[in-house]
Amino acid sequence: MKKKSVLMIVLSALLTLSCGTQKEANSEKNMALQKEVEEMILAKKYSIKANYAMPMKGKQIYLSSAYDMRIQNDSAYAHLPYFGVAYSAPMGSEGGIKFQEPMKNYKASKKDKNGEWNISFKANDKSGSYDVNISIYQNGKASIYINPVQRQAISFLGELIFDKKLDKNND
Repeated sequence: MKKKSVLMIVLSALLTLSCGTQKEANSEKNMALQKEVEEMILAKKYSIKANYAMPMKGKQIYLSSAYDMRIQNDSAYAHLPYFGVAYSAPMGSEGGIKFQEPMKNYKASKKDKNGEWNISFKANDKSGSYDVNISIYQNGKASIYINPVQRQAISFLGELIFDKKLDKNND
């Protein structure tokens, strides 16, 4: 009987130690991910792959094509679809939300509690003006909210792309 209780104590101790080790490994992994996210945001070199579009009216739409928003130094590059109401549409426009413009009023701030980053800026191009708000979470997931002047606002859900090749200008 004593052997069983000693064995149970040893197994419990091993289980407790292995759980603690796993938590430490996950914590270290999360800290490394948060640090990488922070470095990318502060360097203004990151890209967000959009997986879902969420128009103001209607259902969430899965995006099967490659759509993204890229921030590089002082410019924003957007290649995103648009679903919603346009109050006026410019002549000769390709549709969607496409711009490669310098950002105005770029602000990036981190929420202390949960590691979420809030980024905002304005971009103008020949077809209009855009107010952009981005939230990047500690796990690398992101949401983009775009409010075009001449159309209804639209949101996108996606993920941060962890690619060190963003220094190249892939226009």
